[in-house]
Amino acid sequence: MVEYFPYLLFLFIPIVIFQVRRLRSLLLKKRKACIVINKRLSEIKYLDLLTSDAANKKRLAQDSFNLYLDRLKEIVGWDYHSMFMLDESTQTLKARFTGYLPDWYIEQFSKKVFVKNGDASVGRATATKQPVIINTVANDPRFKSVSAVSKQISYKSLTCSPVTGRLKTYGGFVTYSNFENIFKVHDVQFLLMCGQFFGAIIENKLISLYLEQKQTVDTSQKTNYL
Repeated sequence: MVEYFPYLLFLFIPIVIFQVRRLRSLLLKKRKACIVINKRLSEIKYLDLLTSDAANKKRLAQDSFNLYLDRLKEIVGWDYHSMFMLDESTQTLKARFTGYLPDWYIEQFSKKVFVKNGDASVGRATATKQPVIINTVANDPRFKSVSAVSKQISYKSLTCSPVTGRLKTYGGFVTYSNFENIFKVHDVQFLLMCGQFFGAIIENKLISLYLEQKQTVDTSQKTNYL
């Protein structure tokens, strides 16, 4: 029996290798599944934050949306975020809120460089109400107009989503990544949902402001009548 041992060992080696590879494959699948589950839980946590904070009437829009963009990076991920608001009178988009972007970015895109509605990536997302995905900034012709900005910040891909409410479109919401080809189908769907949440929050604040002003006017008229 001992003399046949080398031959038996030779026969068992492929089986052992197969089992090791199979085990490694299962572990990788389990790891990927855990990553996906953790990401979904993070997304739910973020949407829960938006839902619970939407009714906060005391916080100003400036404070709210800067907080939302910061929390999006901290809870879910990606590197930078910005929100452009649509000026309907001029049909231009101006940067109003940012998350983890340098100070000069908001200075440039709110006072010096305006994006026309329908132009560039964020303008197209706002005009079409559809997400715009640029997986490789360096090679995408849609990004030539602001490629200098990407070099300064060093991001390599982005996704733009419209900020839409039930009444109208309020602007565009941009997510940037330092990696190429990072945005998957589910990521785009989630960011599109965030844009819809942002639109609903804007409308909620506008309606609250309108009701407060109306109540003030009604009270004033009643006082004058008395």
